Amino acid sequence: MIVAENAVIQAKQEVAIQRMIGHHPFIVNSTHRWQGRKTLYILTDYIPGGELFSLVKEYGCLPEDVVRIYVAEIALAIDFLHNAGIAHRDIKPTNILLDKDGHAVIIDFGFAKWLQRTERTNTFCGTPEYMAPEILRKEYYGQEVDWWSLGVLACFLFTNQVCGRL
Repeated sequence: MIVAENAVIQAKQEVAIQRMIGHHPFIVNSTHRWQGRKTLYILTDYIPGGELFSLVKEYGCLPEDVVRIYVAEIALAIDFLHNAGIAHRDIKPTNILLDKDGHAVIIDFGFAKWLQRTERTNTFCGTPEYMAPEILRKEYYGQEVDWWSLGVLACFLFTNQVCGRL
């Protein structure tokens, strides 16, 4: 059994979100879930191409036409999430895998939250280098934080450096 009550709520939310959105071509599909005594297991489709982060580290700065495709695919997935009332809140290159055809696939919904377009939250979560300023300042924020993270990610793909700190 998962011990912390907050962890139980978060785990249930992650499973529910992945059940709902896994059919999108640029979002990982969760096929099975089960719980051990202290651990929740989530089985997803195998995505063989590795992390987007590894691609950049191996090849350095990516060409503009390649960056455009990845950013467009991730943007389509983010828009789909937002239309479903979900904020991912941890868009970063290690949470983007490449499928067998080289397409971007968003993974890791551990920080995802049901959040309608007009709703606000102030949970401090994500990866600091990719966090929107309002999260870092511990202010209320909405789904738009995913777009900030996508911008920082695009900068990383172009430069092989994390950009965006104010």
